[in-house]
Amino acid sequence: MRLLNHFMWGEQIGRNKKTALLSAVIFVIAILGVLCNGTSRTVTVFYNNQCTVVSSYFTTPGIILQKAGILLGDHGYDMLDTENGLIMRVGPAFSVQVTADGQTVTADTRVDRVGNLLTRMGIEWDQDDIVTPSADTIVSTATAITLQRVNCVTAVREEAVAPDVIYEDTDTLPVGTQSVKIPGVAGLSQVTYTDRYVDGVLTDSTPVSTVVLEPSSPATVYRGIGAPEKFAPVVTNDAKLNTQLISKLQTNNPIAVNAQGQPLQFKKCIKGKATAYTAAAGKHTATGDVAQVGYIAVDPKEIPYGTMMFIKTVDGSYMYGVAKASDTGGFISGPVDVDLFFNTEAECVQFGVRNVEIYIL
Repeated sequence: MRLLNHFMWGEQIGRNKKTALLSAVIFVIAILGVLCNGTSRTVTVFYNNQCTVVSSYFTTPGIILQKAGILLGDHGYDMLDTENGLIMRVGPAFSVQVTADGQTVTADTRVDRVGNLLTRMGIEWDQDDIVTPSADTIVSTATAITLQRVNCVTAVREEAVAPDVIYEDTDTLPVGTQSVKIPGVAGLSQVTYTDRYVDGVLTDSTPVSTVVLEPSSPATVYRGIGAPEKFAPVVTNDAKLNTQLISKLQTNNPIAVNAQGQPLQFKKCIKGKATAYTAAAGKHTATGDVAQVGYIAVDPKEIPYGTMMFIKTVDGSYMYGVAKASDTGGFISGPVDVDLFFNTEAECVQFGVRNVEIYIL
């Protein structure tokens, strides 16, 4: 019985030893599993201005440094996991300049991404802000980081709405010319915008919605499809003067003028006063001509219809040029000798009443 008990006791001890050994093996495997990710990783190690690339199943710094042949010593290190492998920088940290919120500061790092570095510095930012370089950029010694705050606000503004234009073709106007028949009336709208500010400066506005407060009224414009105007290549013998002439009418031959723009050959010179007028497109003069620049109103008792003239202001501020007596009106009397046609009312107002020299050609 004693021998049997002794045998059984010895067998139990053997079993305990085997169990302990198996547990130790499992423990070592577990530790290796923690240290090893199961696949070989590429690790780029920067140290002392040199770059070493190693492959390792283990991501512990000691094993990686051993593979790279580097003694850690008193040097610090940082590691960064990227899609192309691990980056490990050993040695002293370097400074990176960061500009944000009107201030420029520096931060020390060995290896990090721009976004992580900003967060680590305690600088709050979000995806709407502009980070330069981008937040996922890996920081280097040459990196300078700029953070611009982006703020979007809603703004409501009233805006004028330009009237639409309705065109009516007419052969009473030369091709390429236009004249307003009915002026349009601008409308008024309330527009809601999203205004985008970068560091407090408005950079763009995006319309979100529009409410019409006052509708616009369209304008009607005559569009000329008639025969093109005849432009005299040379109205006078003075090339500079030709560019100043308001009227493009011409005579059979160029008009010889002196340095003051006065014709050298003429039948008579009348010094008097001139006013200005305009008319809607398509209107005709008293003689049946289309009302246009160069066809002027006169007192036919003083200047017969069809008379060709050359007109300039006495002070030389206006060189009207060649004109034809084509129209009249009750206003042509007393001190007013001619009424000059202009295309717009604004031009008429600007001309007003002026002293002129009328050279009968």
